[in-house]
Amino acid sequence: MNSTGSGFFLLPRRSSLSSLGSVSSGYGSSTNLQEPVGLDAPRSTAIQTSIATAKTCVDRGTMPVVIAPAENCFDYFMLAVSWAPGYAYKQWKNGKNIRETKVTPSWIIHGLWPSMFDRRTDPMLTCRRSDIFFNWNRFATSKILGTLDNSWYTILAKGYSNNRKLWEHEFNDHGSCASRSSVIGDDVNYFIRTIQLVQQLNISFTLANGKYKVGSTTKLRDIIGIMENKLKVNIKIDYVLHPQTGENYLSELFIWYDVKLKLMDCPNGVLPDYILDTDIKLVEQLPIECRT
Repeated sequence: MNSTGSGFFLLPRRSSLSSLGSVSSGYGSSTNLQEPVGLDAPRSTAIQTSIATAKTCVDRGTMPVVIAPAENCFDYFMLAVSWAPGYAYKQWKNGKNIRETKVTPSWIIHGLWPSMFDRRTDPMLTCRRSDIFFNWNRFATSKILGTLDNSWYTILAKGYSNNRKLWEHEFNDHGSCASRSSVIGDDVNYFIRTIQLVQQLNISFTLANGKYKVGSTTKLRDIIGIMENKLKVNIKIDYVLHPQTGENYLSELFIWYDVKLKLMDCPNGVLPDYILDTDIKLVEQLPIECRT
């Protein structure tokens, strides 16, 4: 696979994505990958009100089993992509042990999470499906394993430091629910779609093209503006303060999609000017005090 130069490896273009799904999917169909998503699709026109409830998110144990659709179980997807040095510093500040060798100046996938407008019910407890599960055998023989290894891993030294355990955790906690979407459908397609969305963003190139390069500092409003100029929707950016230097390090980007993975505005995404005027650094490496 071809490297992007920014921590990701290229999947085939959308026209050939079906081959990735067909070789590994045991539940869904390669047709789940034919519908355009993200930047390849029109922006979402979905109304930002919830129809999902515990009563609507119920599968029927008939033959065949009737699976409740995504819109009955959650409202939207949130995609989180981490800038490894900034995110690692944030985790270190929170007392976590860091895998220093994995902290390179690159973007890594944190997750694609089904979410609710009312975060207190995020998502429905019944959203996790009982008819599908994470099947390592399909991943081991699929064409995405190398891509996952290079783009979706943890920088934490404990917990899910093993990639296989991390992916299984992500699918059980988020992907099983996400697979209710008609453009996902199963376990492997959940990871394929997430990679596809992130590759569309081309974050390193997009930011560098907007004059925000590794090691540089600029206003939060300008960083948001660069990404929103490409995506045409509101996004959210997270950052972390270094108390000794007074610098703020960019740690994560969050982008929102509807249940069919069409781009949508961040709910409550408008920030006050005093926050937008914050200087944010795209730190190039893990601060020295975090290293052993």
